Amino acid sequence: RLLKPSLAGNARMACVCCISPAMQYAEESRSTLEFASRTMLVTTNAKTNQKTAFDDALVSEFEAELERVRLETTKAEEERLQMEKSLTEARKVIVSLQATNSLHSARIDKLETL
Repeated sequence: RLLKPSLAGNARMACVCCISPAMQYAEESRSTLEFASRTMLVTTNAKTNQKTAFDDALVSEFEAELERVRLETTKAEEERLQMEKSLTEARKVIVSLQATNSLHSARIDKLETL
């Protein structure tokens, strides 16, 4: 069951199992050999893939669509960069206006104290 999804496709199968001569790994080596003997019972029916003829019109349509998406992506990136530039400029103007506002508020406070 473990290999069933892998063996369901159109492929040949090879299984390499490694065992150890050490007595401490005897049980693990035995289970590996049992697994190997079960994998030898698996049969697959591999066939040569058939070549599919491509519809030139469909390929051309996909290529045109791909080019259109690339152009849209480039345009969107340019617009994003322009918006970032505008945002940076707007932030500079805001900082400048805040500084001017602080200066005018200080002058108003000074005039009110007179």
